[in-house]
Amino acid sequence: MEQYSADLRVGSTDFNSSGWQEVISSADREEYYYLSQAFCHAAREASEAGHMAKSKILWLLGKACSMRLVPDSRNEPFAPMVFVDDNPSDEWSVFTSADIQFFGEILDSVSDPMIAARLADLLWLLGKPKNIRHAHKAIDSYTSEPITEANALYIIKYWERGARLALTFGKSTKDKLDRIETDLLVAFHNDYKEYHFLVRDIGQLLYELHLAENQLEDIANRLFTLGQKVGEGVSIHGAREYFELAHKFFKRIKDLTAANDCLLAIAESYVAEAKQRLSGDSPSAMVANSFFENAIQAYRRIPVKDRESYGVAQKISEVRHCLAETGKESLGEMGLLQTPPVDISEVILAAQAHVAGKEALDLALLCFTGLYRGPIVSQLREAAEAQLRDSPIRALFGTTHMAGDGRVVARTPGLNVWDSDNNEAAIWTETVRNFSTEIEFVVRGSILPALDIILQEHTVTRDFLLITCYQSPFVPEGRKELTAKALWFGFEKDFSTAIHLLTPQLEHMIRTGLKAAGAHTTHVDKEGIETENGLSTLLDLPEAEELFGPDYLFEFKAIFANAHGANLRNEVAHGLLDDDSSSTVATVYAWWLTLRWVVRSIIAPKLQAVSDDSEAKALEPEE
Repeated sequence: MEQYSADLRVGSTDFNSSGWQEVISSADREEYYYLSQAFCHAAREASEAGHMAKSKILWLLGKACSMRLVPDSRNEPFAPMVFVDDNPSDEWSVFTSADIQFFGEILDSVSDPMIAARLADLLWLLGKPKNIRHAHKAIDSYTSEPITEANALYIIKYWERGARLALTFGKSTKDKLDRIETDLLVAFHNDYKEYHFLVRDIGQLLYELHLAENQLEDIANRLFTLGQKVGEGVSIHGAREYFELAHKFFKRIKDLTAANDCLLAIAESYVAEAKQRLSGDSPSAMVANSFFENAIQAYRRIPVKDRESYGVAQKISEVRHCLAETGKESLGEMGLLQTPPVDISEVILAAQAHVAGKEALDLALLCFTGLYRGPIVSQLREAAEAQLRDSPIRALFGTTHMAGDGRVVARTPGLNVWDSDNNEAAIWTETVRNFSTEIEFVVRGSILPALDIILQEHTVTRDFLLITCYQSPFVPEGRKELTAKALWFGFEKDFSTAIHLLTPQLEHMIRTGLKAAGAHTTHVDKEGIETENGLSTLLDLPEAEELFGPDYLFEFKAIFANAHGANLRNEVAHGLLDDDSSSTVATVYAWWLTLRWVVRSIIAPKLQAVSDDSEAKALEPEE
């Protein structure tokens, strides 16, 4: 429904009789979001009553208040409050020239400082030609309300916007900027009983705006002292934020000793918080583990030349021990989520029938390697995006991935609702997770049942596999026997041995293919020493996607070279696979994947593996 007619003209007389002040009084709180809600509600009521001029005025005020203030942006200080289906709730660019003219007419009649600040700011941004009086009005209105604990949650943003506007005009607004600096310093040195972090917020603003430059040492010392006080009884996390800000101020005045004291306090706050989370009513080794990890990173921020005087090496050693212990204990805190069982009996029967009754072993293997074409990454990605979109609460929170020994091996951030372009990590992780689920079905429903039939009907010898490897252009010279032996262990169902042999050979096959495609697969250090790049680096080369295509490239990464997946190359290279983890769905799939490339490269040269098992079916004898 249209909110109002664009042709309807309104002016100051209509504004004075619109009841806008009563609407402000009816708002739950005098913040822009609540003011917007109140104005829009009143506008609907006025429209239903047939008071169209009043309705339009209230709609305009509601729209003016509906935007989120982004005070550190000079050119786009307003952003949509919310997004619905990727569309912003309102944008400041929607106002017409008639709307801006109306705001100009009523500005001097607006007594409420928040409404006056917003209208003056919009007039300064959108008015043509620009009128510096509007900027001055915005500065005075944004900074007219004193900073108190009652308005602490929102007032700093208003003062920041006012101060940044004042900084824009130099000498013409120096008196305003001086007043702002004085008022901020007074507020900074006040004591607050309820909102303990208001001093930190004001200090951050002083730091960012380079205000009170002649009082930086006093500011830094007060921040450090408050950090100690807050850490003792209020919040260790809050104390750390005070220490971080104090560190910035001490660095600015080049007091490096005091700056290092802040870094030490930050590190020790992480240790204290970790120990705190190991006790109490709800102890958690998993949470403590995260804080111990952060403590190590914090200790390392202390410059190397100063670490000895602070005993950093010993402190890191002690924290490492705690990190290992809590990592192991974290595994016991993880719960098992079970889904209802899925009947895959028909899938199993279809897979077995697909390979059964083949007189020749090579035909059986051709059918066996055609059971699954591999991932279609575009479909997996679309499904991942849909899952994240349909489960917004889960998507907002990041995830931590832990190895079997309790080590954190990867982290995934939650979705950024304000900047969808920075959500690739979350989407990638969900895509890999979907693929992991898919290969669980493939291995249990197709590969292993079909392998049983092949082993019942055929004898798979090393010699046969050696001949196969010699015929395959995918297997480089000098690697035929090793690859054949690795594949043979899979047919012996010794996947633990197979994966340890196959992983380095597959890496070499990929490296050889990339070299043939003209890629540079080595790295030369500053001393001129040339070393071969690892698999993850190889798969990130632009030639890799050209050679293997997006689907197979994703498959290689998800299985062998990414911490959110099986990461088998890393697990094998560092000896991290044990008796159990070396014989899993992932290792079975990795063995079958390699067999697929070897077998199908024979009938599809140039590393173009057959992606559709229709060719295998076409080779089956007619009944």
